[in-house]
Amino acid sequence: MRKKTSCKLFDVIHAMNMSEKRYFKLFATKTHLNADVNYLKIFNFLDKQKQYDEEKLIAALQKIGQKTAYLAADKNYLYKLILKSLRSFHAGKSARLILKEKLEYVEILYYKGLEGQCLKILKNAKKLAHQHDLQILLLEIILWERKISGYGQQAERVQQGFEELNHQLSIVSNTQQYAELYYQSILLRRAENKARDPKSIEQFNQLLNHEMLQEEATALSPSAKRYFYDIYANYYYTVDEPAQEYFCNQKILDLLKQDEHYLSENTIEYILVYSRLLRLQRTQEPQKFSVNLEIFRNIPHQLKQKRETTESLVTVLAYGIEMVDLIEKGAFQKAELLISDIAIYLKEKEQHIRTQFIMTAYYRFVYVYIALQKHDKALYYANKIINEFKPVVRLDVYRFTRILQLIIHYELNNSYLLKYLIRSTQIYLKKQNRLYQIESVFLKFMQKSLTFTTAQETKEGLQNLYATIVELTQKNSFESHALLHFDFLTWLDSKLNGVSFVLIKQKKWQNISQNKNL
Repeated sequence: MRKKTSCKLFDVIHAMNMSEKRYFKLFATKTHLNADVNYLKIFNFLDKQKQYDEEKLIAALQKIGQKTAYLAADKNYLYKLILKSLRSFHAGKSARLILKEKLEYVEILYYKGLEGQCLKILKNAKKLAHQHDLQILLLEIILWERKISGYGQQAERVQQGFEELNHQLSIVSNTQQYAELYYQSILLRRAENKARDPKSIEQFNQLLNHEMLQEEATALSPSAKRYFYDIYANYYYTVDEPAQEYFCNQKILDLLKQDEHYLSENTIEYILVYSRLLRLQRTQEPQKFSVNLEIFRNIPHQLKQKRETTESLVTVLAYGIEMVDLIEKGAFQKAELLISDIAIYLKEKEQHIRTQFIMTAYYRFVYVYIALQKHDKALYYANKIINEFKPVVRLDVYRFTRILQLIIHYELNNSYLLKYLIRSTQIYLKKQNRLYQIESVFLKFMQKSLTFTTAQETKEGLQNLYATIVELTQKNSFESHALLHFDFLTWLDSKLNGVSFVLIKQKKWQNISQNKNL
């Protein structure tokens, strides 16, 4: 399990960029009481810490003569002060924040009896809310208009007001229904990742039979339409139909691009959609891949506001897409060169990178080092995944890391440790009740391999395992999904024929490329 700081104040300070920190110091010294300057000392000490250490903080404060009897209260006050400064710093930097600010103005002016000024602000706010598909805020704007206008206006105008309100309520309700269906699809995708058998997608098929998922026209807002295609994208990912998944993600990106402000207003969502499209474009439209990967890397430079979290997200996703591309092509030497850059970057930017992306990056490192027969390095990263991360972060990655750990110890001839690990892995995967048949027969082979005493027995065991896996994938297409995480057949082929994993993988890619060109 990865260690996390337990101090929300420390976390928010280290999530701030240089501009935000500089603004806060000015905010605390110029806008607030002189006493607030003392809180800057706590801020500065925590800013210098790499990990939260309260004992060192107390010692540092006592050394300069600052009282620490009420440190918990002081930290809480400082936390709120930082939030106020961040609110002030980011005021007007997104349509959502601008609208919330306008609604605050309306509330203040209303209670001062300045209804005319309120209506002017609301007129401008309504236009902005429509432009950015901010449905809940638009609903609040309409409610304020009705409250301020009252019933003193003509009956026709009153009726129009109610009709507008009901129309907006229907759009909000429609979008919420799609949101609920979308989150159901997310839960199903996470539960299955890649489907293991027809039964594992029964719930997904039931979901897709919902009346609201029969045609896009049922979705009444841009947000609802994006949910519509996201649901299908999740389904096609689960059943491993990349062409259909690619089509859905292209539709989503097209919808996003219709809103010229979407990138600046919803940067993270835009980046994640674009990265999913790139992941699929490698195989679906490879001629576009390299150019679009560079466009993707350039996204942070298109933004007026430079955020370290945005740059880190784009960089780590671009690295990941590039690594997957190199692995599939068998370009493991190039992938190894990239590992050193990625590892350094992950260490430097860890505070700004989501845990799931770090975990996934380490898994790719394990894959590359196994292919290059650098098993000590592979074991180092496999152990980091197993020991430092919670399985729920990426259950599929965690589970397959347990499998790869067995391969590594098998290659290192660590028979004593392998015996224990096989048993613990079997127990863990049995509890998960999510075994591919390929995983099951692989675990049985590993168990039996401990009894092999001759090279011939080992060879026969590997041959039987290879034949069984081929047969399983031919009988049940769902079983081939296990090979997406690790190419067991290439590993077995290299063991049986004394040819490197790298060369076999490269040959497979060449065959795939030639078949596509026919």
